Amino acid sequence: MGEHTYNTDHGVFRIKKENVPACIAAVMQHVTEPDPADEYMSPLSDREKEQARLDPPDITDALGFVGLGCGESEEGDVIDIFLEEGSFPGVEYTLTKVIAPFVEPGSFLVFAYGGANGCWSVEYTQDPATGKTFGNVGDVVVVRHDDLLLILRTLKNAGLSLIYEEMRKKYGVSDAAE
Repeated sequence: MGEHTYNTDHGVFRIKKENVPACIAAVMQHVTEPDPADEYMSPLSDREKEQARLDPPDITDALGFVGLGCGESEEGDVIDIFLEEGSFPGVEYTLTKVIAPFVEPGSFLVFAYGGANGCWSVEYTQDPATGKTFGNVGDVVVVRHDDLLLILRTLKNAGLSLIYEEMRKKYGVSDAAE
């Protein structure tokens, strides 16, 4: 298994259509004048910068400059991000700092490097004090679907219905956990 995300069934991610232009601008700013804190990012060459100026990139092109690809909904929202090339941690700064302000809070991405031992995620949370969204990287522990259903049923039966509902919504588990 190569480097990729599998968000369609295992994650929820969204950059609303109206936030895509600002996200493109932020990514392009980062690839032309990278933040020194991003030790993995090299600026675009002068030729690439000129080409981007003449032919402004769409979100797919902009993310491609940092080794990421994306999926879009019919409405124009970005609903998936995956690694095109390169590897983590090369994209960590982009995912957690550059695009985070444009991502809907509660979104998350799950990445896998060759199986269960190499899973990690980025979860997007809104800071209650500032209202800004930021990304957090964390490890992912793989849980079998039948075990997840057992955990959810146990939570519900223990009277922890709020936790049960949140987890069921977040992980897209159907009423099979009933």
